Amino acid sequence: MRILSVNVSHDASACILNDGEIECYFKEERVTKRKRDKLSLCSIFEVIKKCKGKIDYVLSNTHSAVIPGERELYYEILHRLSKVPYENIIEFSQHHHLSHAGVAFYNSGFDKCLVVVVDGEGSKFEDVVSECESVYVASYPDSFKPILKNF
Repeated sequence: MRILSVNVSHDASACILNDGEIECYFKEERVTKRKRDKLSLCSIFEVIKKCKGKIDYVLSNTHSAVIPGERELYYEILHRLSKVPYENIIEFSQHHHLSHAGVAFYNSGFDKCLVVVVDGEGSKFEDVVSECESVYVASYPDSFKPILKNF
């Protein structure tokens, strides 16, 4: 299964995973030469150019970089570039800190640990407050128990 994973946020990026292995990855600022670029359109285009087969799913962490009125346009771009049906485009914007925690934990080498996430541009809740600090107890295979959240 081939998945296009897209981070549209500070430090935007795009990655093609083929059966769990990285096939291609681009960080947006490396393509556009704009530090901490937020919209990963150039990265998406680059990974799709280098993709070695059909993409089955698109996972998008849109976070706060896509303005609500522009979401439809963003999904249309994802659909047209990837040729993935709309129902196979999955958004997980409310778990920004959990995404950071997952990357930290799965790259840590520990079987169980505390994960601290400090991010001034965390997940938005009801477009009112942003999560800025989170602490999780993480353990294999996929347990992330939140023990602290500051907004």
